[in-house]
Amino acid sequence: MGRVMFSSAVRHLCCSTAVLLTTAAVADNRAPEVELRDSLRGAALSYYSAADLAAPTAGETKKLWKKRMQELSAMLSDEAAAKEGFDWFRKTYNVQYKDGDQVENDGSQHQLFVQQKFETFRENVKQALKLNIKSDGKAVFGITRFMDLTAGEFRKMYKNGGKTFSDDQIADMMQDVPEAVVPKASLLDSTSATSSRDWRKEGVVTPVKDQGQCGSCWAFSTVETVESAVHLLDKSSGFIGAPQELVSCDHGMDFGCNGGLPTHAYKFLEKNGLEAESDYPYTSGTTKESGTCKMDPKKSEWKVTGYTRVAHGMRIFPWTVSRGEKAMKDYLLNKGPLSIGVDASAWQTYQQGILDAASCESERIDHAVQVVALEQSAAEKNGDAYWVVRNSWTTEWGEAGFIRLTTDENTCLITGMATAATVEKMDSSKDLMSWDQAVYLAKRKVEEELHI
Repeated sequence: MGRVMFSSAVRHLCCSTAVLLTTAAVADNRAPEVELRDSLRGAALSYYSAADLAAPTAGETKKLWKKRMQELSAMLSDEAAAKEGFDWFRKTYNVQYKDGDQVENDGSQHQLFVQQKFETFRENVKQALKLNIKSDGKAVFGITRFMDLTAGEFRKMYKNGGKTFSDDQIADMMQDVPEAVVPKASLLDSTSATSSRDWRKEGVVTPVKDQGQCGSCWAFSTVETVESAVHLLDKSSGFIGAPQELVSCDHGMDFGCNGGLPTHAYKFLEKNGLEAESDYPYTSGTTKESGTCKMDPKKSEWKVTGYTRVAHGMRIFPWTVSRGEKAMKDYLLNKGPLSIGVDASAWQTYQQGILDAASCESERIDHAVQVVALEQSAAEKNGDAYWVVRNSWTTEWGEAGFIRLTTDENTCLITGMATAATVEKMDSSKDLMSWDQAVYLAKRKVEEELHI
């Protein structure tokens, strides 16, 4: 789709300046223009073309759904068809089982390992068929690059390092996070069926990224939310942040490739700031390791000045869920994108369409992503109102890296951990060095003297 990705690996959870929304274009249901005081320089960058943003129609999705139903059913009923599908999967995604999978060169042992992978593949085919039956043609599930991974392997490699969070845990973690102030009289009324906004069209959402085989979703969700806050301040900045900084250096309460939380990462960025991806390239997706911290405080460009919770209600209390989605709608329509936590258990085989709550069976959050758009006008055409969520599994996954989730159902626990951050440009002549930075520089100096 012509989007920039951070690594070649294909495998793994408002601003400080005043922002005013003008009423221009609200009458004809277009998103209002955004006026940025003393900060907006130049025109907004265009990261996405109109073709990139065109979601499949309901008819197109239904047609593909029927095709996948036939294919998956055949693979479950006929082992020869299943093996043909497995061979197609391995060839298409260049999946090779050899030394890197700790398989001895002994032929029988290798054959046993491949057979185990085939059985996992077939189990995922079964799950994809089950999800297709539930979706009834509104969403499509099929063969993806993750088909030979068990649910546990997938959770550890491509989500939050295997860590999951219950309702009680989320409530405890979010209770000290300040609540976001959302305008009571929103310029775009979230209760109106015609109120929609897609921040990708306004140069606020950077390209889809690739976390690779590292449970670093939390770092990507955090960085993406910071990037959006930066672009709201200066849409021509072109700033692309460095998730590697968080993965390798934020070890206070986060755990690199073994998971973390955006709220913890915000605290780190308040003290240390965020470097650009070009200065601190992402490597953990291919090395599968958190790596040694190589942060250079002198290169930090933006720092977080504060963060807030917009929603933290899950399924146990329906009234908090309803209130949470209302708050999320108000925020997204009038302020910007949000970092969110989700139950991504059904995402392993997702291909396209609108996912509803029935497809997300878990009661635990296991992945961090970013919600970037709200589409409600489609509901007037006998469709579903939906959120557009950006993932970090490359543009090859889902709808060019995105997934659509129904609104008003807390689909995939979308209200469980919605947060936003405020940022400001770092000024090396004014910003005091944090303790973390001072310790880091002292450590680097000693290492250089010892030629480590």
